[in-house]
Amino acid sequence: MAAKQNEKQQSVSLELPSKGFSKSMLFNRFAVEDENDFRIIYFGYCSRSNVTIDQFACAVLKSDLQHQKETNLDYLGKLGTLPL
Repeated sequence: MAAKQNEKQQSVSLELPSKGFSKSMLFNRFAVEDENDFRIIYFGYCSRSNVTIDQFACAVLKSDLQHQKETNLDYLGKLGTLPL
C-alpha cells in the first residue's frame, strides 16, 4: 500500500500535425499485401549492397483506392518511367 502512495503520474503533451505529412523518403522497393478490407503498402529503400536504409508501411481501405483509382493512374502516367 505504501508503494501506491509513492507513485507519481506524469503527462506528456502530444500534438499531431494538422496537415501534410512529415516523412519524405526515396524508395526503390515496393510491395502490396491484401488484408481483408485493406491493402498494406510497403515502401523501402535499399543500398546497392541490399542493406535496408529506410522503410515505411501504411494501410489503405480498398474502397478508398477504388474511389481514387482514376486520379492515381493519371498521376502515375505523368511520372513516366524510372531508370533501373
